[in-house]
Amino acid sequence: MHCSIEQLEVAGQLGQLAGAGPDAGQSDHVLELLQPACRYEAASLVLWDAAQGSHVGLANHGYDDDMHRYFVDEFPSTVASLRIQSGRVPLRIDDAPFDFRESETYLEYLQPRGYLDGLTAALFVDGGQYVGMFHMSSRGR
Repeated sequence: MHCSIEQLEVAGQLGQLAGAGPDAGQSDHVLELLQPACRYEAASLVLWDAAQGSHVGLANHGYDDDMHRYFVDEFPSTVASLRIQSGRVPLRIDDAPFDFRESETYLEYLQPRGYLDGLTAALFVDGGQYVGMFHMSSRGR
């Protein structure tokens, strides 16, 4: 495997952040570091807090506050979210087994903000326990 100097620098920075322990500010920085590789305009990392029985926004890069809040408070209980969690594979808007562009998420949140494409991944630990979601969106298709 060959890595560019930029990829090696990003990997080193991610390693430094991971070694420093959890911190919301550092999590935002992780999303910024991933942007050149994933080529998104916005990304959000939402974690499941089992003790509280609710989702918590850990990091946001590019989404406005209302969009990020939607991903934390409302999206996890949508049909789309439940399908993504049960399928356990990241899902692009165009690859959904249903017309995501007709969903409330797309029509009321993503499209009005100019996001035309995106991907959501449910996150699981090795034992299979659900721990959250990663969302990213782009203005191009």
